[in-house]
Amino acid sequence: MLSDDLKARTRTHHDAAEASPAMQAVMADDLTRDAYRDHLTRLLAFYDALEPALAEVDGLGAVLPDLGDRLGKADWIRQDLDVLGAGDSAPTARAPAFDVAQALGALYVIEGSTLGGRLIARQLGQSIGVTAESGARFYHSYGDDRGERWKTYKAALNQFGADHPERVDDAVAAAADTFDVLRTWMAVPLAA
Repeated sequence: MLSDDLKARTRTHHDAAEASPAMQAVMADDLTRDAYRDHLTRLLAFYDALEPALAEVDGLGAVLPDLGDRLGKADWIRQDLDVLGAGDSAPTARAPAFDVAQALGALYVIEGSTLGGRLIARQLGQSIGVTAESGARFYHSYGDDRGERWKTYKAALNQFGADHPERVDDAVAAAADTFDVLRTWMAVPLAA
């Protein structure tokens, strides 16, 4: 199954992104609101580039009919920044053009992150006292529906892999690249 291939073959990229200083900082007990706003600003630039690129992929909506509902994560980040009293200005990022297989690989990263977001949301509540309503909307993502949303995505992903086994490597490469871009992007200094 394509989901199993993605998990196994992108493990080192996933682990590197998760172990990055930016992701470790957001999980730290001594996280400050300023550092969290900085974190969200970086994420916003990443999602502001990635989501429109995914929305433009011809045929992706046929594979994943609820695609439009999955491409609102940048808006969640904007909501958080607004609640936290920060603007949404961010450095400019640029995403590549994707085909369907590559888009599904990139989505593996951002849809999978909703699962890990549950742990981050809990930690944010403990460290800086934010909730879904007070600055952690992004990390609460789909709320109680996150497991079902992941299953739906995986089913579409696996069906695509079964229908197009020749495209598995393309999906894996795009997922690995997306993990790497996220890790690198989160380390880009913000303009003062």
